[in-house]
Amino acid sequence: MADTQMNYIGDVDFSPLYFAPVVAEKSRKSVSVYYNNKNTTWANRMAFQLCEDEDSPVIAKYGLSDPQEDQDPTRLNLTVLLDSTTHKSVIDKLHEVDKIVKGEACKKTKEWWKKEHKPEVIDLMHKGVIDWDNERECYRVKVKVIVPHPKPESGKKYSKPTVIYRLTESGDVVKADHTILTQGAQLVPSVSSVGVWFLGDNAFGVSLKADIILCKPVVIPTPLEQLKLKRKYKEIEPEPEASTSEAPVKAAKEEDVEHADVILGDEDGSAM
Repeated sequence: MADTQMNYIGDVDFSPLYFAPVVAEKSRKSVSVYYNNKNTTWANRMAFQLCEDEDSPVIAKYGLSDPQEDQDPTRLNLTVLLDSTTHKSVIDKLHEVDKIVKGEACKKTKEWWKKEHKPEVIDLMHKGVIDWDNERECYRVKVKVIVPHPKPESGKKYSKPTVIYRLTESGDVVKADHTILTQGAQLVPSVSSVGVWFLGDNAFGVSLKADIILCKPVVIPTPLEQLKLKRKYKEIEPEPEASTSEAPVKAAKEEDVEHADVILGDEDGSAM
């Protein structure tokens, strides 16, 4: 495998994860996470492919979330579903990440919250990167998808949108936008994490952001394809009907002639 290819999460060793010191900006704080303490640059951030390949895609539970009025409209949520058999390694690795994050929190409660927290409190505060979906009876993961700003302001910088590719029925790949990320779409996401987020003293966790997504969108059958038929038919567009614009003109002329006979006057020009 080429060095430029993203690591599949099942092959990643998370044991040497390095949690950088807390960074506080105004009322917000965060902790950057890297694969090790040897390199604390963007290139060594925690990043991986969420499924092995296009033959074992994750499935979009719904489409992208709607932007909320008080939130960044360029960062939308996408929930993906994991199969307990196909994605067993993915599930195990994500649980491992959650366990490591909680363990680090227990060791650094004074640094992260300026107070001591017991392990059971940490467990209640922690929001896992993976959780159970009661409705679908499987595990799910929520990722952030970056989309273009709906009303960009001139001169203002925005985050780079998630790169999205569409896998066509013929096996070709074309660039696409976030509108193809609909319910049931099959996805191969490459994700990364900017680190640990904090919601005051009430919650914390690690979030994932989609950097690249290969999407095989749901194909919606046409009305003809929804019919149960013995044979396969090719639907073609009907030919446009011939123009009938001359007919009304001709009829109008004939009507004018008939009307002219009615209004003819005497030889001296007076009407009857």
